[in-house]
Amino acid sequence: MNRLLDSKYIAFSLAGLTATVIFLLIIMPAEKDLGGVIKLVFLHGALVQTGLLGFAAAGILGLYYLIRKKESICSWCLAVQKTSVILWILYSLSSMVVTYMAWGVAVAWDEPRVRASVNILIVSMAFLILTLWVHHKIFTAMINIIMALLAWFLVKRAVIVQHPFDPIGTSDSAAFKIYFILVFVIVILAAVQSVRWLYHKDKKLIKDKI
Repeated sequence: MNRLLDSKYIAFSLAGLTATVIFLLIIMPAEKDLGGVIKLVFLHGALVQTGLLGFAAAGILGLYYLIRKKESICSWCLAVQKTSVILWILYSLSSMVVTYMAWGVAVAWDEPRVRASVNILIVSMAFLILTLWVHHKIFTAMINIIMALLAWFLVKRAVIVQHPFDPIGTSDSAAFKIYFILVFVIVILAAVQSVRWLYHKDKKLIKDKI
């Protein structure tokens, strides 16, 4: 059990999960309309869903810290916050590639969902920088509660123009749905391992200012 909590083991398992996602995407068949782009669409979808879940988890941990005032909770909150920002950066980069390959532009500014994603990226990065600069438990908790509410609000209120609504969920292909579930689950597991690695690495980082 101690080995499972070792930071080196966590880092190796994270690398293994990442390699597994890449392998799944490589062996996944192309789609008749999108061709090989479908592979990036799968990764794109898994990253955005996991990122949103990460922001929500950080917000819940922030709220829990305000109730319990336990230092380890705040350390977990910060680790989830960092992982969520990393996921959103990766999602944004994959989104640019997918958008360029599908629509011919890297950033479709006319698409409300794209603008919402860019706003979340900017705000989440700014909030993380502020969190590390202020270096205070209560501030960390509050900023993550705000970020969770803001991220979900921006996504839910963004109307869809060109962006397809749940293209994988509405697909007639059972194989594609299974592939997406596998990619999604592995991305979530990789995110969990990232959180654990960051927690063990930085659990003593936050100290209250006197």
